[in-house]
This record gives sequence, C-alpha cells and structure tokens, in this order.
Amino acid sequence: MDFNFFHCKANYEAAKRGNWGAGVGKAISTGREIYGLVTGGPLSDIRKDWNANQMGWNSAQQGLSLKDACPTDPKVYFNPEYYK
Repeated sequence: MDFNFFHCKANYEAAKRGNWGAGVGKAISTGREIYGLVTGGPLSDIRKDWNANQMGWNSAQQGLSLKDACPTDPKVYFNPEYYK
C-alpha cells in the first residue's frame, strides 16, 4: 500500500472532527510538506502527498465514506496537472 493512502486517511479523519480537527490536520500536513522541501525531498513526492492531503480534506467535507475518499490504489493520488 502506498503512503499517500495514509496521508489521505489522516487528513480525512482530522477533517471529520470539525473545524478544529481540519485546522490541526492542515497545519501538520503543511508543516510536513515544508519540511520535505527544506530537506530536499523530491518535489514529485511532495506534490503527491499534498494531493492526497487535499483528497482527505475535501472528501470529509463532502460527507464521503473513508473507503470512497481514500482508495488503496496508489495511481489515484497522481495528479497529472502537476507535471505539465
């Protein structure tokens, strides 16, 4: 299983806890991705992580189930828009 599933799941669960949970989840995720940039992490990995984070936040707001929000197929988290 790809780690992006866990990014999605963590942010989904945080956002389901209301505005406070969503805010904390976004702060932690943003900090983690900034840390990745500072330490020289591959930009493609950071973009996939960020896309997975957004999928979790948006799906929770839309009321989707975790199964529908965060698929286990790692290809789902690749957003070709980032690589044009």
